[in-house]
Amino acid sequence: MKQVTAPILLTRGSPWAPSLRILIADAFNTPDEVTRAKIFDLSHRLRRECHGWFSEPEVDSEQDPKALCGKVARKQTDILVMAAPEGSQRTSAEISKFETLLSTITCDTLIVPRSPVDSSLVARFSVAFRSNPSHRQPLKSA
Repeated sequence: MKQVTAPILLTRGSPWAPSLRILIADAFNTPDEVTRAKIFDLSHRLRRECHGWFSEPEVDSEQDPKALCGKVARKQTDILVMAAPEGSQRTSAEISKFETLLSTITCDTLIVPRSPVDSSLVARFSVAFRSNPSHRQPLKSA
């Protein structure tokens, strides 16, 4: 996960609500300002293109995996959006915080890379969401 160069959506196989519920963990993994901007940009695009809504966690709650998991459950979140861990995170405490969150949450997770992202990758990511109808039924082939 520390080496991701494009947004990654990890899914758990559960259907989303008819109006997609997105939770933004903009401070989890302590992202820089560029990464935070990408988190908000992708979250807004996802919300618009999947006809959903989003909310931000309260201040500092997103630093603690247990608090963030509680917020995910209370909000009945479909997708949690957060930054990938830093490549320089080498301590077991920093790595285990991310792993603990991924192993505990029950929703899908959109992981936004910290490294510069090629704009064509972001455009293709966006197109993938546009290809799905709003009611989440697969398109019928002709």
